[in-house]
Amino acid sequence: MAAASDDEMENPTPEFLAAEDLWDAAFNELMKHEPQGLQGIAALAHVWLDEFGPVGKSDSELAMIECAIPENRIIAAIWRAASGRRGLPTRAEI
Repeated sequence: MAAASDDEMENPTPEFLAAEDLWDAAFNELMKHEPQGLQGIAALAHVWLDEFGPVGKSDSELAMIECAIPENRIIAAIWRAASGRRGLPTRAEI
């Protein structure tokens, strides 16, 4: 789920709370299953990068710094190997 603003954290709207519940339910369902093949591994790496990986815009200095963090480099390499694609997966926009 996209990072919440300070206002959303202090005064969450019903829509925000519903989206957070939906994200939690989907994540918990995903975690019940072992990845099946390369697509499953790529999907888990994508979720990790989307939730915990770089948050800066792809062309920003912040993103370049975040992409250099060892954990992000490892997960990104796993995603590229499993997906057969280059770069990083597209972040979900909420």
